[in-house]
Amino acid sequence: MSDTGAPLDGVKIIDLTRLLPGPLCTQYLADMGAEVIKVEHPEGGDYARVAIEASQDESAETSAFFQTVNRSKQSVTLDLGDSDQRAHLIDMIRDADGLVESFRPGVAARLGIGYSELSAINPGLVYVSITGYGQSSPLSSKAGHDLNYIAYAGVLDLLRDQAGEPVLPGIQIADVFGGSLHGVVAMLTGLLSKQLTGRGRYLDVSMTDCCKPLNIGPLTMSQGPASMLDGGFACYQIYQTSDDRHLTLGAGEAKFWHNFCAALERHDLKPLQFVADRQPWLKAELTALFKSHTLDHWCTRLAETDCCFAPVLSVAEAMQETLPEKSLVGLSTGLKIGLPVKIKGHTPDFDAPSPALGEHNSRYFGLGDNQHQSDQGLPNRAVHSGDAT
Repeated sequence: MSDTGAPLDGVKIIDLTRLLPGPLCTQYLADMGAEVIKVEHPEGGDYARVAIEASQDESAETSAFFQTVNRSKQSVTLDLGDSDQRAHLIDMIRDADGLVESFRPGVAARLGIGYSELSAINPGLVYVSITGYGQSSPLSSKAGHDLNYIAYAGVLDLLRDQAGEPVLPGIQIADVFGGSLHGVVAMLTGLLSKQLTGRGRYLDVSMTDCCKPLNIGPLTMSQGPASMLDGGFACYQIYQTSDDRHLTLGAGEAKFWHNFCAALERHDLKPLQFVADRQPWLKAELTALFKSHTLDHWCTRLAETDCCFAPVLSVAEAMQETLPEKSLVGLSTGLKIGLPVKIKGHTPDFDAPSPALGEHNSRYFGLGDNQHQSDQGLPNRAVHSGDAT
């Protein structure tokens, strides 16, 4: 071990994933100091290398999306459907600490790279599978995307507009929360267990199941005529301002509500915080009040008030807010998201590039860049469940 302070310095991770859940998981591991070797198909590699949005600059060698979640990794190319090339992966496994894959259940075993096969070669291997529905679910073989996973998890049912219709989230909840973050938890759990016992483990991450903890509030909090989380109370609400921006008020506790009322010099509102039959009037009162001034006005007025207030920032504004803390770095082709956890004694290299396809073949196979070419593709290119296919 070196004295860099990186908590995962010396740990080698093999990454067989693509698109978002797995790659973001392994980038976090790379930010913690792990050596992450990304194994890609010779013909195009990770699907995310190409522009996936019409607005993407297609002149860029790789998409901003790919660069955002593959920084600091190494790339090698192998056709895992070819036995000779698969043998190279087996050799890499011998001294690896962990592997992350997101094939549909059963595919890795059919390719001869399932946990039982690889753990026989390396008993200390920590093997993490990230899939939409897990290995043993009746839905395990179904294709899916983020929207499907949160629908099965009960999360989408809680995201409704004022007319009561489910809304399409503008973010990938299951991919990041269910897949990436729980994939990191799984890998770190396995590595700790290996340190204690000397043996690896198999860890099954179902993005659907991992989203179910998001339901803790609705399952355990009062669901009477008015509920805090579904907008039943004026003290926990989203309001519009005169410049058509929005702000949030989260004054769920009495002390925060009282501070808010004092800042507005509306002491008459204090006793109404949880009076159910006064909530329609109270929400209308605050709606009119916030609509009377701009967002900047309210940010200035409530800046020093301890009342759980926050403006609704655009993505661009939110990114600027975190730039001074070095949690992302602007690029001409997009943004790179860094590990949000601050680790004392270790600062990840947020300026490190993402790898070119097959850039590190010579390091591991003694070949030139991307010389593992084959006319025989994988038996089924759409085999990733965790990648949502």
